[in-house]
Amino acid sequence: MRQGKPETEGHEREPTGAIGLSTREEDLLTLLLGKQLYGLEILEAMRANGRTIGVGSLYPTLHKMEHTRLVRSWWGEETSAARGHARRRYYTVTDLGERVLAQTQCRRAGLAQWHPAGGRS
Repeated sequence: MRQGKPETEGHEREPTGAIGLSTREEDLLTLLLGKQLYGLEILEAMRANGRTIGVGSLYPTLHKMEHTRLVRSWWGEETSAARGHARRRYYTVTDLGERVLAQTQCRRAGLAQWHPAGGRS
């Protein structure tokens, strides 16, 4: 990183078409869009929608997505003493993540609408 430059500078200007999403990443971005969720909430939401993902897959995927600036995270406040003062790490979609998700969904819609020449279905 160059001195005096914010760590995220340049990443927001990357061509979003260069970032491919796995199905799991697309699901996570879709879930997190407009929300701030912590790990257990993410796991519960995925399971409730028929997508099984384990802790051993969730956190490495979120870490990778954070590294590529698709999501951001932060630590929440400590909980009560009864809950062991545990802190939750919250995740949400970045502007870049939102753009990449929109482009991915647009590409998928385009694929669904495509018809071969000659009008065959």
